[in-house]
Amino acid sequence: MTLYEQLFILDTNLDEKVKEEQIAKVTGLIVENGGEILKTTNLGSRKLSYPIRKQEKGEYILLVFNSPPAAMAKLERLCKLSENILKFMIIKIEKKKHIAAVLKSLITEPVAEPVADTEAAGDAVVTSEPAETEETSEDVQ
Repeated sequence: MTLYEQLFILDTNLDEKVKEEQIAKVTGLIVENGGEILKTTNLGSRKLSYPIRKQEKGEYILLVFNSPPAAMAKLERLCKLSENILKFMIIKIEKKKHIAAVLKSLITEPVAEPVADTEAAGDAVVTSEPAETEETSEDVQ
């Protein structure tokens, strides 16, 4: 099985029940095709960069899952045909260091610390762990 991340944007005008049903459809399709849902995260409602289907806001949902590659065609078809999903993106995670980072983030979520001076910090989020930056000669080329 292959590790995937899917981000999709739901219409914010939908009822909570309809949003939950749409998420259940997507996760159900993955599971019934032999996949396994590792994490489902609602990232909240955000302003879109540009209007999509006359919508200015969208609710972002992130899924991390293992699935056989054959199931991706069915998942893409479901997302394209659904009127509730404004946009979607599926990413196949291939590199070992990226897989390790995603699996590590599933286990330990960084905890955001409150920022004392909000004017000086702007929109920056302070985390308890420093960002990891590791470059090798492979990545630079």
